[in-house]
Amino acid sequence: MYHYIAIIHKDKDSDFGVSFPDLPGCITAGTTLEEARLMAVEALDAHITYMIEEGLSIPKPSTLDAVIEHEDYASAAAVIPISFEIEQKILRVNISAPERDLARIDRYVSAHGLNRSTFLIRSALSAIQTEEALQEHSAVEQGIAKIIQMNIEKTFQTKLETTTEADGWDAQSVNLYAGVVQ
Repeated sequence: MYHYIAIIHKDKDSDFGVSFPDLPGCITAGTTLEEARLMAVEALDAHITYMIEEGLSIPKPSTLDAVIEHEDYASAAAVIPISFEIEQKILRVNISAPERDLARIDRYVSAHGLNRSTFLIRSALSAIQTEEALQEHSAVEQGIAKIIQMNIEKTFQTKLETTTEADGWDAQSVNLYAGVVQ
């Protein structure tokens, strides 16, 4: 499943416009934000279906961070992900697994009204999504740590610029403070 980022544009006295940074020419609009979102789903479906029918390659979706950081989209009224699933050809594969594990899988899928292939694919995709989510979460934590560090540095710089000996801070104290903060 692909998750493309839709940019919602809104000027005074206009409808909500929608564009997709990864799909030039894929645009739509709606009189309300919800209508714009629904129209975006239809526009994305039509655009990608056309690309598939014409044999064009489907671009990989940009990350939300990449879109938000791009200066062209700084004035966006909203940024929303729109999901799209491309129908794929089903392939037969052969796997090797311990007999006991297959028996356990077969009992599980039988009890849950699934088949082995569906279960294995869902399990594998779930593992991939979990790993991607953990990586994204880690990136968010790193971003937060970076922001905290920048704030500390800014506070320290302000303290250095505004501190005088009259405040009871001599050069040695300021240098000691600098060593603690950094």
